Amino acid sequence: MTKNQYLQKFQTNFMQGKSITALYKHNKTLWIGTSQGLYFMSGGEIQSTDLKNYITAIIYHPDNYLLIGTTRGLYRLDNQSVELLASNPIRAFCLNKENIYYTDGQTVWGNDAYKPGYEIRSMLHDGERLWLATDQGLISGEKRWTRDDGLLSDDTRSLILDSLGHLWIATDSGISVFDRKGEWYSITGKNGLPYEDIYQIIGGTKGERGVATAIGAACYDNGKWDYYAGKRWLPSNKVNAIAIELDGTAWLGTDEGLAKIEKIPYDFEKKAEYFEKQISARHNRYGFVTICRLNTPGDLNDFVHEASDNDGLWTALYIAAESFCYAATGDLQAQERARKSMKALMMLEEKSTIAGFPARAIIRKGEGKIDQSRGEWHESADGEWLWKGDTSSDEIDGNMFAYGVYYDLVANE
Repeated sequence: MTKNQYLQKFQTNFMQGKSITALYKHNKTLWIGTSQGLYFMSGGEIQSTDLKNYITAIIYHPDNYLLIGTTRGLYRLDNQSVELLASNPIRAFCLNKENIYYTDGQTVWGNDAYKPGYEIRSMLHDGERLWLATDQGLISGEKRWTRDDGLLSDDTRSLILDSLGHLWIATDSGISVFDRKGEWYSITGKNGLPYEDIYQIIGGTKGERGVATAIGAACYDNGKWDYYAGKRWLPSNKVNAIAIELDGTAWLGTDEGLAKIEKIPYDFEKKAEYFEKQISARHNRYGFVTICRLNTPGDLNDFVHEASDNDGLWTALYIAAESFCYAATGDLQAQERARKSMKALMMLEEKSTIAGFPARAIIRKGEGKIDQSRGEWHESADGEWLWKGDTSSDEIDGNMFAYGVYYDLVANE
């Protein structure tokens, strides 16, 4: 990156409407488990496979094939050839050098069948021992760890092992970190964790962490948590699976599709241009910079402007920004944008029937579809406009600020 660039997050949705249940990135291929079968993305194109079962887990085997857990069994996928290895429903599975360990949620199969008596949610082998995340604590062999031992909660859901050999345990109350020697650490909202009720935790190669929850996902990188939720970032808030690439790109699988969140080198000139286009397309009404409402969520072409309580303030801040831009760069388009919005701001005072008093907002009679905010509306002196009173102190401040900045930096004779 150049010194004027920074990393800007961008989001893209894929597989809209499909319930994503498992994700695994290997080399340049993203393997995607869904409630209706296994898919993969390579070269930006998503393709299906012959495996049509409900996918529960995906792991890459060191011998260069995939292991796929499904509700109908454990499968081996090798060069598009599918082989059934076990017919038990698979809740979770893991590997060590000699064995594949798998569970239906009640019994563990590997060397021998083992039934701990608790609901098993996740499993991990550290090279020496098998660890189980259950509804009644953390289990390894005959030993069980609970809240009395240092766990945040007995309701454990997911496990990973970090580069120091510490276990990270996702619970309904945050993340417990166990050094496997007796020391416990807790990561909760007090440490910046956005939401504590976690379904899955995964780790990246550079110390990143990703957690999946019912109200979005959070990713930890460079000392801080980033939280992703809502239509801005996800097809739906119920996140079931996460994968993190070597460059930090996050793939988030939800009940309604797959989201890709990547960081791309960007600069402030591009960002300003992006927002100018947004404002011009949907948020500029007579020069007022104001709110618009989408009639259909996600359809940016179907919108209605609002004559809002903040038409004056938002427009004033826009005038100031364009005035500063013109003063710094000499950009004549910025000058013209500032001039157009300044004329609109002046209309707030011109159309009110009180000299020197700016309206909150104005509407031309017969203007068409527009959301009219509540409050006191009056008719202009010429009878062609409606203007809104009860102008607040912050609106007045905004007007005065814009007049001063525009006069100093843009106004001519």
